[in-house]
This record gives sequence, C-alpha cells and structure tokens, in this order.
Amino acid sequence: MPALAGSQAYAFLEARGGGARRPGMAEAEANRYLKQVGAFATPERVDARFQERDGAVMAVARYRMRKESFDAAVQSYRRTASAFGMTAAPVFPLLEGELKTSGDAVVVAVDERSPAQAAGVRVGDVVVAVNGRPLANFDALHYSLSNLPEGAAVELTVESGGPRSSSRSSRAARGGRSRSRARAGRGRAAEWPLRRAPQWRRGESAAARRIGGGAGVKCRRSAAAEPLPALRGGGVALWRR
Repeated sequence: MPALAGSQAYAFLEARGGGARRPGMAEAEANRYLKQVGAFATPERVDARFQERDGAVMAVARYRMRKESFDAAVQSYRRTASAFGMTAAPVFPLLEGELKTSGDAVVVAVDERSPAQAAGVRVGDVVVAVNGRPLANFDALHYSLSNLPEGAAVELTVESGGPRSSSRSSRAARGGRSRSRARAGRGRAAEWPLRRAPQWRRGESAAARRIGGGAGVKCRRSAAAEPLPALRGGGVALWRR
C-alpha cells in the first residue's frame, strides 16, 4: 500500500479504510494478484514451518520477491485509463472483499459536470464491458478506449456493489475522438438538448430508469441501486484535442 502513495488508486483505497485485509479473503486476493501481475511479479517461497496452536496445526511460510519485480507490480497498479471525465484503475487485490466482482477496472475518479457524471457513472463502479464486449482485464479497457472510432456511439457497462447488486449501461454519441492514456486525464464535452424527456422503463427483472435518449448520454440502473437524479439539460459529444 505505501508504495502506491500519490496515485489515484491509493486515494481510492484510503477512502475505503486503507485496503484493510478481510477475514477469509486471502485466497481470493492472492488469485487476483497472480492473475494481474503474476507473470512478472510472483513471490518465491523461502521456507515453511508448522506450528501447533490451540490444538490446531498452522503452516507459516516466508516469501521474497526481487526488487525489480516488486517495482513493476507497483507501476502496474498505479496505471489509469481516462475518458469521458472518468478515470479507472486496476482493481487492487485488497478490494476483493468489498467489490465482489470479476471485473478488473474500477472507477477511481469522476470529474464534475463531465459526460461520465451525467451518465450516472460513480466512483467505485467497475467497468465490465465497452459497447457490449466484456473486458478480460484492465488492459482491455485501456485498449478499447484508445481505439474507439470517431463519430461512434459508446456504451459502458458497469457494476455497482458487485455483479449481483446491479449493472447499468451508459451511452454517449461521439462527435470526434476519445482520449485514453496510461495516466489520469480529463475529457472534454459539448452539449446539445436531449431529444426526449427522462422516463421510466421496466426491464424483465427490475424497474430501470433511462435518462435521455436519441443523441446524448443514456444510463440504465437496476432498481436495487440508488436512483439517479433527472438531468436538467443537454446531452454530450466527446472529442480529443
């Protein structure tokens, strides 16, 4: 954790109790770590011993890691990808117990009055798909945002509070290029009137609220999640500078 100080991922963790370990999550945390950086930063076991305590036998093992491997892992967790006024970072393993998601890209910042905020994207959401295509890992999000065609409609699917809690999608009609990079950044937006007023729609399993329509930002959220406020004004178009 201290090695991440100064990064947006660190600020996100600090706001959630500093990434404290949760009982029973060690295996899940280790599995996420190995999936994310195990190819170049796998700890090596030095030794192991067994201890008897309160009638139970405990195994205690020591591990070590080369400094260059540790530094590479730290840099990997400091990465971000930004677009639409939203910044995402890799899901840090210590968040496994809180987020309860198979996704790998968590939103760590949302700019005020940005397209992402207008669409209902919130800090703590996990981006799981772009234009309906599931993201295998954080690199897939960075690649997808970097390769969006000009003038295309973009739909982000995110999870809130774990996949069983709710999922929703946000769509923006694009009037240019997107911006995504390996560190934090800000998107730009232009506005125009929405084509129809906010309305309620019902899905197969839960009520959903859809904001906007036609051109502009759309957001759908299941009824299990916190309701979104109605938008007072326009949609958005995005571009690179």
